[in-house]
Amino acid sequence: TPFSAFFTDLLDDDLADFRDAKHIVIAANSNTLYFDNLNIDLVPSCPNPTEVSITNVGAHSFDISFTDNANASSWVISINGNKQTITTNPVTITGLNASTSYNVEIAALCSATDTSYYTNVGTVTTACDNIIPPYSEDFSSHTVDAVPNCWDNSLSNTTPLSALWTICNASGNKMIRVNDYYASSGQAALTSPLFVLNAGEAYAFEFDYSYAASDIDNVTLAISTDNGTTWTTLANLPSYGDYDMDSDPQPDVFTHYSYDLSTYAGNNVMFKFECSTAYQYGGVFV
Repeated sequence: TPFSAFFTDLLDDDLADFRDAKHIVIAANSNTLYFDNLNIDLVPSCPNPTEVSITNVGAHSFDISFTDNANASSWVISINGNKQTITTNPVTITGLNASTSYNVEIAALCSATDTSYYTNVGTVTTACDNIIPPYSEDFSSHTVDAVPNCWDNSLSNTTPLSALWTICNASGNKMIRVNDYYASSGQAALTSPLFVLNAGEAYAFEFDYSYAASDIDNVTLAISTDNGTTWTTLANLPSYGDYDMDSDPQPDVFTHYSYDLSTYAGNNVMFKFECSTAYQYGGVFV
């Protein structure tokens, strides 16, 4: 069947993803085929791995599996530029630091002189270590508006960012805060890392707390012994008082709180600070 081939600008709204791109059109009678992004490349003698999957990410290890396209019996994995040769697929990578991001790449090793291109797997962040007390956190090493490493505010459902538990700098001291200034109605929650409380030991949870809020309610401290599935309230904290109407509220006088954890010895526990926000002024501070 006769056909014509020519370059044209693509104007069909049904193919909007290719608008303004040059492409080849092959027209035969009333039917049209479209071709674009044609390449002619050398076939590599040692194809790189594909379909790479990383699973079981722990504090010090992760598992990696992949499809070998080179009939290779060994491969090179690069972890932040540090290369190691592996001979099994899948394989467990060990010796990593907790709560650390690693850039992972993998290549096939076909011979001593023939290695494939590296497949960039992306960034893997190891999990946080369980913490055995004593433990102390004054937030001084953290970035303003960030969440402390291994703490989590993802259980929150309020906005904007300032309405979550995040680091603030007040009078030269860093602390964690919920700012109610123009916050949506919702819950702001901050969960801790997992702490290992050894049986037979005496523990206490201590912190300094301040508030200057007009409509932040239900400020609570809770504890969980089942990795955050269920929570038991340890304390209801005050929140309403003389409030700071500035967009960057500052704490008033701090009060020191201490809670006996002796009944929780022998458990792995997490803590959660939580409060309600409601589009008002002021903040609560830990």
